[in-house]
Formats: sequence, structure tokens, C-alpha cells
Amino acid sequence: MDVIPEKPKPLVEANPSLVPLLASALLIILPTAFFLLRYLGRNVGERSPGQSPAPPPALPPADSIVSLRIYPIKSCRGITVPSAKLLRTGLDLDRQWMFISLPQREFLTIRTNPRLTLIETAVDAAADTLTVSIKGSGDDPDSTITIPAHPSPAWLAANATLRAGNVIWAQQTDGWEYPPALTQAFARFLGVDELRLLYKGPTPRVLRGAGAPAVLGRTQATNFADMMPVQVSSLASLAELNARLARAGEAEIDVERFRPNVVVGGHVPWDEDGWKTLRLGGGGEAVE
Repeated sequence: MDVIPEKPKPLVEANPSLVPLLASALLIILPTAFFLLRYLGRNVGERSPGQSPAPPPALPPADSIVSLRIYPIKSCRGITVPSAKLLRTGLDLDRQWMFISLPQREFLTIRTNPRLTLIETAVDAAADTLTVSIKGSGDDPDSTITIPAHPSPAWLAANATLRAGNVIWAQQTDGWEYPPALTQAFARFLGVDELRLLYKGPTPRVLRGAGAPAVLGRTQATNFADMMPVQVSSLASLAELNARLARAGEAEIDVERFRPNVVVGGHVPWDEDGWKTLRLGGGGEAVE
């Protein structure tokens, strides 16, 4: 089932001259302990008896960005991108949508519905569309939908309904609810009787915890991310975690387990736990 997309807009900005325009866009607070759980070791599989752990891979330079990823629909499969526009709410298109269940209007999370990982997303930058599909669904036309990646207010008013009272981690927010016919196949796949796809509404979703106004010193918002606009992890921390898992006889895990937006090389494991500001680039093209 397809929804007619709007006039194309660029998805990613690779022109370095645009970077200074973003320099004041976001001061990233990085409590990476939130998503790099130091004691994660449950349900990660087992190594065959007597099998020696593989040697740790060589790390890239500590200050290099290894990869950029966006997750258009919260808890669904993400996309690796060569570049991304940095907004105050996070990377463009990151966690801009989420699935909710009715009548509670509560968000669906991978923690309780792991089948969300089998819902794939793809962005067509030329057409400015987002395609959502169920992995392995074959030729079922209802298991793939295409919607505008950057819907205009006019498109939303004509094709969706703005509703308040949507719940994400006990916090309420507004969102544009897409018609139920669009997600019937996804509802069956996820085992949810009343499923809706929601696009973030206009009311700011103010940060909590370390990003709360009283702590941060200003009011900042995000889309449907759990806590912070940008999630950052380092390969140095992942290597240290995998070394401990190996000593415990557990299988290694990939950085994608933590669903980061920015993966850096790192130097000292867990050093990023103390970062307050992340500076990208140098000179007149730096972004903080």
C-alpha cells in the first residue's frame, strides 16, 4: 500500500559549507552509560565448549567517526548513512515515527516486542520517501508502505490526525496518527490488535534526566528517543565489554545492540561517560 509522496527534498546534506549553519544547533549531552550497559551479558548466546575467544579487533583512530546511523521508526531496524543533518532534536529522520497500541496509546518497544527488529526502513533521498517493510514478507503488497520522509503540514492535515496523550516512558506527547488501513499487516505481524503509526507532533518533548532544563540550563527537546537527541558509543568501550563477555564464556555482541547514532573509535573505554560536549570537525566547520 503506497501513500503518494510529496515533492522531493534533500535528505542528507553533504555540502561542507552548510555545516557552520548547524554549529549552534545542538549541545549534545552524552550519558552513554544509558545505552552501553556495562553489565550486559544476558541472552547473548553461548560459545562452543573449549572454543577460544577471538582476539580483539584493532581499533580505528580514537577521534574518528566510524559510522552514522538513523532509526526512522523507534525500535525498528536502522539505516547507515554517509552523512546526516544535525537538528536540535537529533539527526534528521531519527526516531521521527513510532508505533503505538490502542486504547492506551502507549509506544511499542523492542524490549517487549522483539519482532520490531524485523521491520525494515529505507530512505529514497531523491524521492524524499520512507519505505517501511516486514522482512521476509515476500510479495505481500500490504507488508510494504511508502510515506513522505518529510511530510508537510498540509500533507499531514489531509492524511493524518493530530492526537495528544500518546505515552512514551510515562511521558505524554502529541503526534500525527496515520490511518489504521496503512498498518494492518504490521498489526498482524506484531500481534497487536489496534496498531497505529505516529509521526511526532509539533509540541516539544522536553528532555528529562541529565537533559532536564534545571540540569542543562536551557530547555531542549527531542522526537521519540528514550532520553537524548543523539546516542553516541565508542568501539573502545565495546571492545572492553566484549573482553569481559569472553572471559565469562559468552558470545561477543555488536555495537548495533545499543542502537547508536554516532559510533566513534574511542581510546579509553567508557571515557565517553564523562563527556559533556562532542565537537565534530575543526576550524570554521566544527559542530558542537
